[in-house]
Amino acid sequence: MHVSFSSAGSIADVGHPWLRGDGLFETIRVQGNVPLLLGRHIARMKRSSEALRYGNPDFDSIEGNATDLANSWTGDMGRMRITLFSDGEFLITIEEFSLASTMPAKLGVAKYTLDEGALLAGHKSLSYAANATLLRFAAESGLSDVVVLNKTGLVAESCIANIFAIIDGRVATPPLASGCLPGIARQLLLEKGLASETELPLDQLFNAEALFLTNSMRGVVPVSSLTEKGRIKNFITHPEVQNLAKRLEELFVLESHA
Repeated sequence: MHVSFSSAGSIADVGHPWLRGDGLFETIRVQGNVPLLLGRHIARMKRSSEALRYGNPDFDSIEGNATDLANSWTGDMGRMRITLFSDGEFLITIEEFSLASTMPAKLGVAKYTLDEGALLAGHKSLSYAANATLLRFAAESGLSDVVVLNKTGLVAESCIANIFAIIDGRVATPPLASGCLPGIARQLLLEKGLASETELPLDQLFNAEALFLTNSMRGVVPVSSLTEKGRIKNFITHPEVQNLAKRLEELFVLESHA
């Protein structure tokens, strides 16, 4: 693993923001020594840092360190993680990553809801324990991930991705008001007119022609099944999901090399 660390103190200090979960993170695919969509990730982190009153982190330094670390990467593909603490310190790491493990996702529905009005809703916060716990619950049931509903009972996201549904030939994803994370892959699909924002009750997912997840590491991940309280919906391979997966990969590369 390669590491770049900017620190004014020790992370072992009991008052360090890391130990309080007081920080933000971005996860970025490194491909051909290029951190894909780095500018978008930095912009999202900057928006969140301003909203959460982090002061004035040195984002030029963060971006420069991330680019330098990616240039030194000797693996085929890497997972870069940029961690920014509320005091302005940051940590950047790269580790090996492979898309080969990307499989159709088996989804359940979380028993716990997301508070769309919560202070950290929509921010990629280090306070990630709830997501990690839900993923452990999912794994116990042989599932890949779970659909998370908000307090109004509408679909928000999955634990680690944005969720999309194809309904009557139209590609829809929950709006940011649902409490979902403003995902980078999600943003690209919306900007290119390949999807639109729509409030999604859970029943619409069960009636959809296809479901898929997106994040900036794996792109499009098709969903093979959705289960909840004994009901199950299986999804067959949908050509539009395949088309969107290919298109999104093209957008990742084109924008990152522009």
